[in-house]
Amino acid sequence: MSFSVLQIVIDHPGRSAGLALGLIGLAVFVDWFHLAPRRSPLYNLPGPRLESYLYGNAKDIIKLEVGVAHSHLEAVYGPTFVYRGMLGQPRLYSADPKVFNHLMSQAYDYPKPWHIRKVLGSIVGDGLLSSEGETHRRQRRIILPAFSAQAIRELFPIFLDKAMELTEKMTEEAAKKDGPTDGSEAEGEKAGPSRLVSEGVDVMFWIGRAMLDVIGLAGFDYDFDSIEKESNELSIAYKTMFDGLSGQSTLGVLQDLFPVLNYIRTERQAIRDRAMMTVNRYGRDILARKKKAVLDLSVGVDGGKGLGKADVQGKDILSSLVRANMATDLAEQNRLGDEEVLAQISTLLLAGFETSSTALTWMLHSLSTRPEIQNKLRDELLKVETSEPSLDELNALPYLDAFVKESLRFTPPAPGTMRVAAKDDIISLSEPIKGRDGKLMTEIYVPKGTTMFVPIMRINRAAHMYGKDDADIFRPERWLEPMPRSVMDLDVPYGHQATFLGGPRGCIGYRFALAEIKAFLFVILRQLTFESVVPAIDYEHRANMVQRPRVKGKKEEGFHMKLQVRSVKD
Repeated sequence: MSFSVLQIVIDHPGRSAGLALGLIGLAVFVDWFHLAPRRSPLYNLPGPRLESYLYGNAKDIIKLEVGVAHSHLEAVYGPTFVYRGMLGQPRLYSADPKVFNHLMSQAYDYPKPWHIRKVLGSIVGDGLLSSEGETHRRQRRIILPAFSAQAIRELFPIFLDKAMELTEKMTEEAAKKDGPTDGSEAEGEKAGPSRLVSEGVDVMFWIGRAMLDVIGLAGFDYDFDSIEKESNELSIAYKTMFDGLSGQSTLGVLQDLFPVLNYIRTERQAIRDRAMMTVNRYGRDILARKKKAVLDLSVGVDGGKGLGKADVQGKDILSSLVRANMATDLAEQNRLGDEEVLAQISTLLLAGFETSSTALTWMLHSLSTRPEIQNKLRDELLKVETSEPSLDELNALPYLDAFVKESLRFTPPAPGTMRVAAKDDIISLSEPIKGRDGKLMTEIYVPKGTTMFVPIMRINRAAHMYGKDDADIFRPERWLEPMPRSVMDLDVPYGHQATFLGGPRGCIGYRFALAEIKAFLFVILRQLTFESVVPAIDYEHRANMVQRPRVKGKKEEGFHMKLQVRSVKD
């Protein structure tokens, strides 16, 4: 007896519904993964074949060290190509400087993907980091004066003070951790470097505490006192919130892509929500005090001393923001609501604390493995005649500036970022690429909705910009030499590199970060030396929001950076 599909539908109407759903599902599957990409204008761009229906081509990107998979793909397909992300979503990748400049200058046409904004918004609220469009433009206009060059100069003493406190703490920790290998040294005899076994000081841990203190004091005049004391309620809450951005599970990724799955609540989300409540409670209290201080000053309470010395004469970033937001000459429609101002507190911590502490951690690691650079930098710093220089004095030190630029080029805290095209666009390329059809392309058509990956670290190390023999070499001296035209053409606020992005969405706090890092390097390196622990630890770069250090093959240890720390007098 012959059974056709039609006969099954007639004889078994119940089964026919299941069959129809199955066929529809199959059609959707085939179209999503195989047919739709072929219809896209991006299909002619070079790129790898789909490797996994779940992970796309992203499995190696997730599994390998930061930048390694992208570097391999660039070597095969060039600086601009298309690969597949989770669930086969096409992603346009480009390390072309002209593409980067276009994305930065047209930033409001290339917002962050909505699922990334959702995650950031759940952590920091509707702050400068998560907002887009007119909301972002309005917030940035109010906040920008708080990050001016003069404003950072006035905050600079805080950086030096906390750097001194950190140096003292690391000296204490080093005395506890390091010891002779066999205990055979006579009493009072100093063990030579070759006889030391060093557990090492976790510089990442202590730098993180110091940076939290800095952003607390300079950001909103709150003293975490993290270097000296056990973490308080607010610092614990912030750490809990920010840990929610790292190590995201497959469920977390799917929840970002499909909001309906957010009804599946996890313990991690519940913990993060409780932490957010704590942060908001403290934040509202801090904001209320700032508003009162500004009002008191404006009406001349106590002879105009309402802000007091503890507020650094009201020069902390939040005071400046509140003052600007309450200005009588500011149009009402341009003011920020309390929730928007509150969101800037969390944004300051997330954007300032995590990135600066990560950058300085990798800088000390870099110096520990390159003693000749460490010695050269220390020699320059020791020539400064005062222990409390001004920011302008540090900015005048050429090798310090070169080292900081090279460190941020080589290991940018955030190795990449995502954007999505809000409308159809055409972007010119600095160099032609060959399409799948064999023809050269001098521009790419970007359809609305295209997800784009901006490879900050790969742009900073682009062979077509720095030269294939020099791009992946750590060499501060390059910044004391004439730079290639290809590097100079990058339209960015600092150092001819992509680290701080550019345009209207460029990092508003880059001056703050640079001043902070230079202050810490100045104080620390004049008093301490850094070497690899014995036996040496092989660290790798692992990316979450920022690229943190982790021991290769020891995921269970989490993130840390242990270095051997000694006094320069030893």
